[in-house]
Amino acid sequence: MNPAFLLLALALGVPLVGIPTADAKEAPAKPGRTLAEAQPPGLGVHFRYPASWRLEKVDGHTVLLSGAPETPEWLTTVTLTNQENPDSKNPQAGAATLVAQYVAAIRARGTDQEILREAPFTFPGSGPAGNGQQAVARFQGQNGPVRQWMVAIPRADMAVALVVLYTAPDDAFEKALPTAQAVVDGMSFLPQKGKKK
Repeated sequence: MNPAFLLLALALGVPLVGIPTADAKEAPAKPGRTLAEAQPPGLGVHFRYPASWRLEKVDGHTVLLSGAPETPEWLTTVTLTNQENPDSKNPQAGAATLVAQYVAAIRARGTDQEILREAPFTFPGSGPAGNGQQAVARFQGQNGPVRQWMVAIPRADMAVALVVLYTAPDDAFEKALPTAQAVVDGMSFLPQKGKKK
């Protein structure tokens, strides 16, 4: 398992949630295609990602995208996971709380860290989701400096937020950032099973 997911779990320490949705499926890449599509069961979203990347199901509510082993992109990951939203009455405030918890966990690492940005996040995708919160952090990883972009996007139809964590070596972060942004920007949130669209 890639270490990015472990850091996310340790940093947030909140319950993970699976979402029952209709028509859960994955469309693996065909030769010659540049994008693959996925709609993992329990995640409640449909998204596209580079066909050369791997999609690994970590559990029923978390997937990890990364470059192929033995390539420079292997250490570049995008983790998508559902988190219980701590504020069911104000989902956007709950997303901000999740990001604040992440920032506090990064700061607790000691002096080898820096919070580069904290800001609201405007979700450009579709489906039952709202605007959220984001942060960018730099810290010392096992193999050198690492940078992460965390985005919490609250669902409008239940007390859940999708947390996206893009992780890369600090010197590779800017190069792969457009790929991570394209995954997020192209997401479609799926209605909860049994709910009207």
